[in-house]
Formats: sequence, C-alpha cells, structure tokens
Amino acid sequence: MTVLLAGIGLLFLSFCVQLGLWRIFIPRRQIRALLVIFFLAPLVVFGIVQLTGTPIALAVLSSAETTRLAIFYVSCALTYIVLFSAIEEQSPTLAIISYVAEKSQCTGADLVARFGKGHELSHRIDLLARSEFVKHEGDRYRLAPPGDRLAKLFDAANRLFGIESGG
Repeated sequence: MTVLLAGIGLLFLSFCVQLGLWRIFIPRRQIRALLVIFFLAPLVVFGIVQLTGTPIALAVLSSAETTRLAIFYVSCALTYIVLFSAIEEQSPTLAIISYVAEKSQCTGADLVARFGKGHELSHRIDLLARSEFVKHEGDRYRLAPPGDRLAKLFDAANRLFGIESGG
C-alpha cells in the first residue's frame, strides 16, 4: 500500500508541476517537457528527503519496494504522456463535435464549408450519428447528450491545459 500511495503522490506532484508550468507558458515541445518534468520531479523529492532527513514513507522503502515504485511510476507517467499527446492535437472527429457544439445546430453545408467536402467528412458524420454523438434532424445536425458530454469534457481539458479550442 505504501508503494501505491507513494506512486500516486509522485504522479500527482508531477502533474501539478506540469499544470503550473503550463499556466505560466506552454512549451513548444510539450512531450519533451513532460518527459523532463516526470523524470525530475521524483529525483527532486528523493533529493529533498535525503538532504533533510525527513522521516516520510519514501525514506524507509526497501530496495524491492523502490523498484516496484519506480516501475509503477514510470509506466503511469509514460501512459499519461502518450495520452496527453491525444489532446495536444485535436482529431477531426472531435473538431466536428466541437464545431456542432459551438453552433448548437448546423447544416451539412455548414460542415462542408468548415471541413471541406469528401468521403472522409461524410463517413465521420455517419459514424458520429451511428454512435449517437450527433443527431441528424432533417437537414440539420445537433449534439446528442453523449456528444454534448464529450464536448464539455474536452473543452474542460482544453481550459485546464490552456489549449485553444478547435485544435
């Protein structure tokens, strides 16, 4: 349990450092910046623990527990970094959902004007309608409740990380 809590604490600390830095400025190379943050944050914590002699749980971990902590932390950190890249650039499907959410209703012509005409656009809209993210009513499209929740979730993530809406 100590390893799990220590790992979660280190991940939370690294996330808070990232969030703080992103509030000040957004690095051009975000993935590299995340790798540096998630590498340095635990080293700084362990350095402070060693220098101050603070009797916290991290100071009394056995070598096996330290190995488990490192494996847990590195795997979760790398997973987060990979998932972060998914919100760094908006997918075409999310761009369509965001556009429909912004307009509240739009026509097929509005979508073609915004995203261009082609098989890919009509295919994505069909998939969104089949998955019930978008409702097609006559010649208009609007977000269904699941699409509205998805748009709000990604809008919140964009605001949290200071990323412009719309990709």
